[in-house]
Amino acid sequence: GLSHWVADLPRTPDTNTIEGSLRQHLLNLLENVGRLLPNRWIGVKRWLYLASNLVWAQRLLTEADIEPPEQIDATLKPIFSLPLDERSKRLEQTPYHQYLSTSSPFDRWLSDFTASCPSVSGREAYVLRRLNMIILRHRTRLLDLRKQATTNNIVDLAAQWRLRDELANELRGLIGGDPFHVGLVLIYCLLELLQYERCRAFLVARSCGWERPEILGSTA
Repeated sequence: GLSHWVADLPRTPDTNTIEGSLRQHLLNLLENVGRLLPNRWIGVKRWLYLASNLVWAQRLLTEADIEPPEQIDATLKPIFSLPLDERSKRLEQTPYHQYLSTSSPFDRWLSDFTASCPSVSGREAYVLRRLNMIILRHRTRLLDLRKQATTNNIVDLAAQWRLRDELANELRGLIGGDPFHVGLVLIYCLLELLQYERCRAFLVARSCGWERPEILGSTA
């Protein structure tokens, strides 16, 4: 299930090569999913587009020498050539500031899902309601784990990956039973994002010499 994320990696990649390759695959994934959505789903298209570029916006704050991918948001592209200490102020003028100004940018991004969806009915409405509930519950559980980690000064990685496995199983439970509807595109996208996260964590851990077998778990 992870092979397509690593197909173009060299035999012994360094951490930067791994990160760059996976982020490019992520950008391509979200761009392709956006193309599959009908025009009236423009809010969700924009939501996905922001996520694909948010990865690069985060890197702008921490990495001095970084080359933008070809598909990067035009509002971000000029910032890549600025000195590191000038980028934060320029990012405040972009849509990414609302996420970067929080401690967990992608948690904040997830919370925008409901407002991004169009008005739908029937099976599609049911799936989107369930999808929104599942996403928000997962976000709440992750935040609770992070609070516990701050209080106890112990990060329970195994528990975090168990939550991700539970999310994946709940998403798969929404598939099937009816003809195709747009909600399935979003479910596919979220399942792929979970695989991206798992693959990235495992490869970066191995590249840095860390032993983290709990990352792969039972769904690898």
